[in-house]
Amino acid sequence: MEEIKKLILDLIGLIKQEFAEIKSLLQSQLQSQGTVKKKRKLSAYQLFIKKCIREETGTFPERIAKCAAKYREMKKSGRAF
Repeated sequence: MEEIKKLILDLIGLIKQEFAEIKSLLQSQLQSQGTVKKKRKLSAYQLFIKKCIREETGTFPERIAKCAAKYREMKKSGRAF
């Protein structure tokens, strides 16, 4: 009985190792084929809003409205990114 338990545990360990190797192999193949999508670069507006929202106070919708208004003013005056 003990021998069977030991054999089963050894087998489980080998299966886990095989799966880990297969997983890493598949990931490297996907990356080399370019099927993994890269993140797009954020636009100047998105970067500005992201930074501005952190600096403003108030509820989230209020902060977004304030930041959007600031960006529109900057864009009108030609100071936008």
